[in-house]
Amino acid sequence: MVYSHFTCATGPKKDAIHAREFILKMFVDLNPDSEKIIYSHFTCATDTENIRFVFAAVKDTILQLNLKEYNLV
Repeated sequence: MVYSHFTCATGPKKDAIHAREFILKMFVDLNPDSEKIIYSHFTCATDTENIRFVFAAVKDTILQLNLKEYNLV
């Protein structure tokens, strides 16, 4: 599937692990500020409980970083 959308993709076809690592690397490589960390989490979007957990964790991380930036914690 990755190969039909990204001609620059290399490696074994039909390998989900390789495909997700390829996509993650594309996002990480786009990060203009190496001081800022990109957090990754692989999940299945149809697992609604896991998606709820991921979104809650992301919201909490963003809130904590903003509170820290403005010395509110």
